[in-house]
Amino acid sequence: MIKKKCDYHMHPNLTNEPHRADAFIKSAIDQGFDEICFTDHMPLSICDAGDRIKKGMIEKYCLAVAEKAKQYEGKIVIKTGIEIDYHPDFTDEIENNLKQGEFDLFLGATHFHIPGYNILSSNLNPNEYAKISFENSLKAIKSGYFDIIAHLDLQRWVYTLPKRFPMKKGIYNINEHIELLKKIMIELEKTKVKLEINSLAILHKVGSDDVYPSKDIMNLSYDYNIDYVYGSDAHSYDWVGHGYDLIGKSKYYKKAFSR
Repeated sequence: MIKKKCDYHMHPNLTNEPHRADAFIKSAIDQGFDEICFTDHMPLSICDAGDRIKKGMIEKYCLAVAEKAKQYEGKIVIKTGIEIDYHPDFTDEIENNLKQGEFDLFLGATHFHIPGYNILSSNLNPNEYAKISFENSLKAIKSGYFDIIAHLDLQRWVYTLPKRFPMKKGIYNINEHIELLKKIMIELEKTKVKLEINSLAILHKVGSDDVYPSKDIMNLSYDYNIDYVYGSDAHSYDWVGHGYDLIGKSKYYKKAFSR
């Protein structure tokens, strides 16, 4: 059950643009959130995207979040998190980075469309891409690194924008991945890793009535004893909390907020 109003996924780009953090926090307070978690992206050797914590700056990032938590104490709880692009070939790098800071939450995700990673997947059709993405999500859950699995089917967005990403156009067929998704649900139940309900799909405009994960995956998840968290995946202060009330009322997602 989602007992408190929390947004556990946001990217203020704290070490690169520290002045932005207060706007994120104030937006959350204005919307009545009890807790938020900053989850800037972990440095990654094969990706130099500008919204990542710079290499060697993880400790500074954690200290900066702790400072904000103290500054706003009594108004809102601010947790220190980090989003990690999981791939089994880079576990040594992940483990080394995790030793460099003090964290409350770890988000695991796959981002095979981003520069660096996309060399692994750019020639795949949607079903091949989805299979690899789900397989790595399963490995991420089993790894023991993570508290939350974020935007489980982000690939739905990647294939809606083929001109932006070097992917083959199309939509993956969920029916080809049911058994793999069941394994993911079994492992989430076993490990108590939480499944994120991520509202960024609303801004991505990937569907009229579902977010990440899709309503079909959510309906499958209800057969298992799984916990859920909400994340806006905000990269701008005006994205914080977006879609929260809409998702809570949706016939496909409200069960996650109440069961």
